[in-house]
Amino acid sequence: QACRGLTRAHTQGIVHRDIKPDNIFLSSFDGELCVKVLDFGIAKADNPTFGLRATKTGVLLGTAYYMSPEQTMGAKNVDRRTDLWSLGVVTYYALTGVRPFASEAIGILVRDISTTPITPPSRFVPELGPSIDAWMAQALARDPAERFTSAKDMSVAFDAAVAEWRKNVIAEMQPTPPPLTVGTAAPSQWSATPPQSPSPAHDPLTRTPAKRWAPTIQGSPESIPMGTVYPVVAHAESMTQSKRSLLPYLVGIGIGIAAC
Repeated sequence: QACRGLTRAHTQGIVHRDIKPDNIFLSSFDGELCVKVLDFGIAKADNPTFGLRATKTGVLLGTAYYMSPEQTMGAKNVDRRTDLWSLGVVTYYALTGVRPFASEAIGILVRDISTTPITPPSRFVPELGPSIDAWMAQALARDPAERFTSAKDMSVAFDAAVAEWRKNVIAEMQPTPPPLTVGTAAPSQWSATPPQSPSPAHDPLTRTPAKRWAPTIQGSPESIPMGTVYPVVAHAESMTQSKRSLLPYLVGIGIGIAAC
């Protein structure tokens, strides 16, 4: 909405030249939040009907913290792009809580605005991410030709940067799937292959797989009575072998008893 207000002014040939938090008001319009750009006291206009005159070269006007490099040098022909720089500084301050240039000495402040590298906003608020940093780099380009061409373009680019930031945040919130081994298929919620039955148990006496039996079930699994227990029986041959292996011991016990 702040960009929309500047667009209305710029289309009339008016350059605000003093965009700062104090001149951006939040108001209510028919019960909805509305942003208003106020205080055109030092604005200049190309249209003489507004009664606003261009500033003479060398005159420093505006709040220094939010002034563009060309405005701090007192350039006479500053245009709408100086307002876009100032709005970029306001956005920087709103997102991070600090100004990109904060020296209290006017000489050092003017030097920093013109020459000192700008710290990306993510250095103060890491979760902002690279898309916001890229938008801010263009908004605060020292060469006016490298900035956004209009307030509308600035607004559209900011919406795109926020959308990219939101997409990255959502992606980081998604759980990371486990790594796949080379040659294996990705796990699926529904598998067409039936689960493999466990390997048969081994008979501890013969060390051979024990053969199990269960009655043949007719119909669907729902027809099986709940609580049904199916016995597990060793094969008859195993039972016969175990009986034969005990016969010598029984004969020996009988001979011992007879001897006694």
